[in-house]
Order: sequence, then C-alpha cells, then structure tokens
Amino acid sequence: MKKYYNNISILTTLLIFLCSCEKESYVYDGTYYATSFQVKKERLFTKSGEIYSQIFIDNYIKNNNIDFLISQDSIINVDGNIKVEFSHESKAQVTMNEKLETRDSYRKGMYFYLESEDTSYRVNYEYSYIQENIMLNFPLYIKHDSAPFPNGGFWPVLTTFKHCYYLKTNENTLEYPMLSYRINISDEYSESNFYANNEFNRDVLSYLKMNDTLIIQETKIVLEKE
Repeated sequence: MKKYYNNISILTTLLIFLCSCEKESYVYDGTYYATSFQVKKERLFTKSGEIYSQIFIDNYIKNNNIDFLISQDSIINVDGNIKVEFSHESKAQVTMNEKLETRDSYRKGMYFYLESEDTSYRVNYEYSYIQENIMLNFPLYIKHDSAPFPNGGFWPVLTTFKHCYYLKTNENTLEYPMLSYRINISDEYSESNFYANNEFNRDVLSYLKMNDTLIIQETKIVLEKE
C-alpha cells in the first residue's frame, strides 16, 4: 500500500510540474507589415559536408560566377512589400507587392500556411532529387501524376497543387523565409532557384554525389504587428 501511494505522489508531482511549464501560445491576429530584411551568410556543401574555409568559399564564388548572393551588411527597404491581415480564424488577406488576395490560413506548429483558393498545375519535364528535397516546406495540397507528353514518347510528371505562402512564427512577429541556391552537378550542368519562399532542408545533402557542389543563402523578411 505504501508503494501504491508513493506512485500516486510521484505522478501528481509530475503533472503539476508539466502544467507549470506550459506557456500560453501567442495569438496572431490583426495586421502584420514587413519591416526589415535580414541576410544570413552563404553556405557551401559537398558530398563530404559543409565547407567552412572562407578562402575556399570566396574562390568558389568567383570561379563559378555566383552572382545571386547578398552582402550581410546590405540595407534593403521592404516596408510595405508584404502585409498579412488575419481577418478571420481561417482566412487571411495577403498583400504581396501591391497584389491583394484572400487565402485560407492554417497554422501547423511554428508555421502559417497561407493557401491559395485556386488550383495550379505544373508539368515537370525532368525529375530532380535536389529540387524535390531541398525545400523544407511543401503545399498542403499537392498531387503527382504521370501524364503523356503532347508530342508523344515522353512521360513527364504532372503536379497539381495549391500555392502556399509560408510564414514562420517567432514570439510576436512573423518571418517570411527565402532560400536561394545553386547546385553544380559534377561540372556538367547546374540547377538554380532564387529567393524562393522556403527554408533549407539539410536532408538534401544525402543526394549529393561526388563532385557535386551546393551553395545556398537564406534570407528573411520580418513582419511586425501594426
């Protein structure tokens, strides 16, 4: 009996501790405006991992004509470029470069997914493991199908999706993350994407092969409540 009561006492203490550690979640409502632009340092990867030598990175940038990088001390005015108004529990009015649209709003963990009401389609003429896995976030609605190429003889993949803007929560502000990258595939060809609204997925490094190189830069726009 003494052991039974001891177990109850331990359980009660644990529950009290867990409850005391709970932090009330910040409620995002009202209107948020873009106020600042922040830049992270470029990063270079190979199959062996990340390269930390700045001399090596600088030479790589020069030799490969990498021209999309932004200096960390750059001052970029983004005031008013993005405005998000949470007008309803599941809706948001989004103004992006003076274009206003209503989007469905879903919160998942630390992210808001602002989903378009319209369905989009994309035909992928080639499948790239890098492009498919380098992004951390994906649309909430996305579907891949095989489809015949109009001229025959080639079967691309048809992707059906609803475009999402991704916003990351950070205390009482929101962040609009962006990812730019260029990958050189064994010195044969390259793939690039600049200022995509997304974050870097480090798992993509497992797809790098010998002589592949990947350079990225992450930036973000901070939105503050009006």
